[in-house]
Amino acid sequence: DLLREKGLLQNKYTFCDGFCGMGAVADAVKNTYNKIIINDSLKCASVFTHARLIANGCTFEKLGFDPFCFLNECNEFREGFIYQNYSPGASERMYFSKENAGRIDFFREIIEKWYESDKITNNEFAYLLACLLESVSGISNTAGVYGAFLKHWDKRALEPIIFNRLDSFLVLYQHLQPHKIKANLVSRLLLEKKKKKIIKNFRLFYYITIKNTLNRDTQTTY
Repeated sequence: DLLREKGLLQNKYTFCDGFCGMGAVADAVKNTYNKIIINDSLKCASVFTHARLIANGCTFEKLGFDPFCFLNECNEFREGFIYQNYSPGASERMYFSKENAGRIDFFREIIEKWYESDKITNNEFAYLLACLLESVSGISNTAGVYGAFLKHWDKRALEPIIFNRLDSFLVLYQHLQPHKIKANLVSRLLLEKKKKKIIKNFRLFYYITIKNTLNRDTQTTY
């Protein structure tokens, strides 16, 4: 309402979501502005928002099949990073069941292989990572945040993980071209004045969104 009152809901303007979080605001206005800048101090947040903005343009044409059907129907399992560090499979932690942790590692490995072999685009890569983050949240044995796990298994945490599509407004940009700018510029400029230092320790989300190859800036212009 405020943007409308000020006459700012016009596509000639650039919309900047300086702390985009999970992308609800940027996703809601993507049918209004031709150019959107997203930024967040967390890599997982900027990747997630990126995915919401371009979700409806992901056709997986080069891949040649539906990745969601493939990942859900293939029952493979990996004893990788999540299995080793966030499940009772190789630790005392109970963030995920052994089965779901192994499936998360399998999903992450396959998505990376598709990207490295040029079977999916950069946008499709970001979209699949965001879908994995969304799917993981549905079977985590936590009270909503990853500061600690529950001491007893929540019923939903014992359900098998399903690789789900990410919700996004049904708007498709025909000329969506990401342009990389210095990482986290907006956040750092604002925080520099107050001389604050913020340390983020979301290792699980970092692993899912960054791992080896997704070493990209956290500010993106569309």
